[in-house]
Amino acid sequence: MKNLYILIFSLAFSLIGNAQCNGADPFCTGTNYNFPNSTGVANLGAVDCLGSTPNPVWYYMEIDQAGSMTINISQANSTGTGIDVDYIVWGPYSSITAACAGANPFPTAAGSGSSVVSCSYSSSATETATIPNAQVGQVYVMLLTNFSDQAGSITFGQTMGSGSGSADCSFTCGVNLTSIPSACSSNTYSLDGVLTVTPGPGISVPNTGTVTIQSSCGGAPQTFNAPFTNIPYSITGLSANGAACTVTATFSNFPNCNATQTYTAPAACTTTTCSISSVTATPTACSNSAYGLSGNITFTNPPASGTLTVTSTSGGTQTFNAPFTSPLAYNIANQPANGSSNTVTATFSADGACTNTASYNAPAACGCAITALTATPTACANDLYNVSGSVTFNTAPASGTLTISNSCGGTAVVLNAPFTSPQAYSFNNLTANGSSCTVTATFSANNACNRTQTYTAPAACVNPPCLQDPFCTDSPITFPAGTNQTAASVTYPNNNYGCLGSSPNPAWYYMEIANPGSLGINMTNSSGVDIDFVLYGPYSSLPNAQTYCNNMGTSGSGSSVNTVVDCSFSGSASETANIANAQTGEVYVLLVTNFSNSPTNISFNSSGSATTDCSIVTPVCAITNFTGTPSACDATTNLYSLNGTVTFTDPPTTGTLTIQNNCGTPQIFNAPFGASINYNFTGLTSNGAACTLTATFSADPACTSTLNYNAPVFCNCLAEIGTYVTNVNGYTLSNSILCFNDSLVVNSNNNWVPPAEIIGATTVGSPTYDPNAPVYDPGVAWLIYSCPPTVSTTPAQAAASGLTINDDPCLQGIVAGTPSISYINDLSLITSFPAGTFTNNTVYLVPITMYSLVDGIYSYVVLPANDCFELGTPIQLQLLPQITANQTNNCANGTIAATLTGGSPQFNGGNYTVVPNSQSPSSAIFVNTSVASGGTIILGNLTDGPYSFSITDNNGCPQTISGIFTGPQSATLTYPDNLYCLNEATPIPTVIGTQGGTYTSGIGLSLNAINGQISLSNSTPGAYSITYTSPGPQCPASSSFNITIEDYPIVDAGEDLTVCVGNPITLSGSGANAYSWNYALQNGVPYLPNLGQT
Repeated sequence: MKNLYILIFSLAFSLIGNAQCNGADPFCTGTNYNFPNSTGVANLGAVDCLGSTPNPVWYYMEIDQAGSMTINISQANSTGTGIDVDYIVWGPYSSITAACAGANPFPTAAGSGSSVVSCSYSSSATETATIPNAQVGQVYVMLLTNFSDQAGSITFGQTMGSGSGSADCSFTCGVNLTSIPSACSSNTYSLDGVLTVTPGPGISVPNTGTVTIQSSCGGAPQTFNAPFTNIPYSITGLSANGAACTVTATFSNFPNCNATQTYTAPAACTTTTCSISSVTATPTACSNSAYGLSGNITFTNPPASGTLTVTSTSGGTQTFNAPFTSPLAYNIANQPANGSSNTVTATFSADGACTNTASYNAPAACGCAITALTATPTACANDLYNVSGSVTFNTAPASGTLTISNSCGGTAVVLNAPFTSPQAYSFNNLTANGSSCTVTATFSANNACNRTQTYTAPAACVNPPCLQDPFCTDSPITFPAGTNQTAASVTYPNNNYGCLGSSPNPAWYYMEIANPGSLGINMTNSSGVDIDFVLYGPYSSLPNAQTYCNNMGTSGSGSSVNTVVDCSFSGSASETANIANAQTGEVYVLLVTNFSNSPTNISFNSSGSATTDCSIVTPVCAITNFTGTPSACDATTNLYSLNGTVTFTDPPTTGTLTIQNNCGTPQIFNAPFGASINYNFTGLTSNGAACTLTATFSADPACTSTLNYNAPVFCNCLAEIGTYVTNVNGYTLSNSILCFNDSLVVNSNNNWVPPAEIIGATTVGSPTYDPNAPVYDPGVAWLIYSCPPTVSTTPAQAAASGLTINDDPCLQGIVAGTPSISYINDLSLITSFPAGTFTNNTVYLVPITMYSLVDGIYSYVVLPANDCFELGTPIQLQLLPQITANQTNNCANGTIAATLTGGSPQFNGGNYTVVPNSQSPSSAIFVNTSVASGGTIILGNLTDGPYSFSITDNNGCPQTISGIFTGPQSATLTYPDNLYCLNEATPIPTVIGTQGGTYTSGIGLSLNAINGQISLSNSTPGAYSITYTSPGPQCPASSSFNITIEDYPIVDAGEDLTVCVGNPITLSGSGANAYSWNYALQNGVPYLPNLGQT
């Protein structure tokens, strides 16, 4: 047994869970969600409080209003009955990408730093998830499971009024997908539908990129370019096989808007049918009023099992066993020549509709012929019945006798010549025991002129009959002992059971004395277990004995009739019943009990001078030995054969012996049977199964036996990974390279074959039982390697090296547990592992057959067999990172420089190339248009405002580069005036252009460098130049303004004067530019002052 247990449960959740998380669907508040639950989806294992995670589905939401939130969750099956639902909520995260990134994005220990905010593993059909304090922009992820695996639906939504928090609904896509399969035609069908994208309030429809529509059941995918509104699609040439299918619409730029729709393919309408094209029928010439019939059966596509029966309306039948080869010749002999019109019909038992008929005329009678013989039994009366009928003939012999005999007893009816047709006959007081009987009519003067007719005697009608089987003792004979029968004392409570302390499992026999004398009846149990008996008699006849069925042995020991003749209740397996003086014609009844209730046979023989009449005994068919030996498993085919022998006594003379094998097709043998039959089953599958053979005669169903054996376990691995259809969707030019956000879709053709089950490995008592055996849960898993697998790639290599798949140093883990996979390149397969795990971001995805997905085991065999698995062809895939640009703005020369990394050139060399005419504004001019990884594309002739241009790498991966270009700054500085005195108000500058710069000037000027205000009183008089410089390290602007600050003037009004009244004075000031005197005097102008003025 080889086991991936560690890989499954240490990596499966982080990788499978990561892949499924990346495909999570968004949901928002204010909406109740109801969707079909999942069934048959791989279990992610134990996660946090969840002991298991069967049938997982993923959702996420982004908070747009802070506060607490309560989410109600419920699940019901298809009848509306609630079924267990479990959940986990993780968070908070900055984005869904951040949530799903990393090798293990979801810590599993709630409480101490865990991201689990709510979890429940109860058995309830309803759950309540609570987020206590959600903040705007946070992302939460929710996992829901379906524990019972019952089909149904899940409903969830935020409880109204449960808190102030809410989630963003802007993601809603408005996408609807329909799918309508056509009717089957020539075993194919087409799938038609419409993809509808409808905008509306709160709906953000996909509007760029492509959408690819494809069916999981095959057909060529169809890809459509944006814009998307109402897109009809038609996928043709699909195989009509009744499969469950899914049609998927995948958006290249909007993966969260992907839509799926399930449908069922129509069943196949063209099948390979069996057909009998012709039946020929050629009668021979009449010979002694009989003829033979021969012909050919021509057919196509016969069944692989069953029989082909050829039947003539004249009464003959021939049966052939499978396999059948066309044409097939038949020959039916000894048909009555009577000139009648007949048909011959050929019919396959395994396909009753496969039949055909031919007509022919029997030759006219040419001698004695018995043309009809009837036999009609009456109903049972007191365990007896009569049978009567008639013999119809022509051209009877003129002398001799016509003898009519019955294999089930009675005195033969002998009629003497001359003969008149038809001739009636009857047999009376025959034993009603359900036997198959044959009536035979024969003319003594022409033994070839005979005919037989079979019938079935009615079953015994006494409940149960006390006289079941006749026997005689002239030669040893064997009968089955009774098993599981009601005690005789219960059925017939009025009988005298003599010495018997109990009468379990009774078997009743009777015999008739032929010759008088003493008689010893010796009985032996073949299994060596206890038998007991009581012997009743004598009776004058069988009908006389039957009248005492509930009063046997009650006449007393002195009576001459109906006494207990002999009895034994010992523990011996051998007994002898003695009759001292048996007389001819007397009937004795023997009751034999089986104390152990073991299925066994009882052998009878006799001693003494008396003899018994054996003509009353119909031979009892018994299978005395049944052998069967399976061969060893054939390592080239994984098949075995079974040979054996069925040995029997007194088999029926008609009908078939069928050997049924529940591990193969039946074999049928036709009468006559002889004493044994050798059989041989071939082409049986070696799978360790417990098999049962049953041998049964159709004419005597009670003559049957069974044989059990165990098939050999498989010795040749038949596991096959099957075939796949791989599609790469997106911009890539290579099937082995994915651009960022390109997708890979691998669809299995579902023709994979799992490793064979070790039958009985989990069944206590089975020869192959193993207490550590895994559950047989076959399927396909996908492994991820960092280089092509080289270790244990085949069972033969594993056996030769002694290594397992786990020993391959390139094996990194498991990414999926389903035959079909899909992946959108978001680099999660790379970032889920330590840096440097994958060279140049190249992964190898390899499918492998699994013995048990649930237990994580890829091979489970019975040693010394080799491992059984198959690895598929690796899918090499290079996952390119997104192309990124580090942009530098050069305001001086009007250019931007974009330094490029990512995409194909980062790993594979080659260049990024500008898409012609993609630049905006159109007046912009490229300095260069192609660079290698780390190189720089320069776009010039730019002016202030937005710009953009597109590039592709050498693998076709696109990227659009955009930004806002800012050129040289501008500024103009002014003040209100150029000349100021020290005592004037503070001058405030005006700047036109780029604000937020700094002000500078020379020493002596009190200048605020931030707002440019001048403190005049704190400045030194003089001339100054003030400069304003705009902010920013590149291309700043500057502007200057000149001002002068004057000092305070020193004014002299001259000497004081005293003058007489009437004399004028002239006042002259100095030291200033202008003067103002009181009394409205003017400087340097004569003035006549008044008396006392100063």
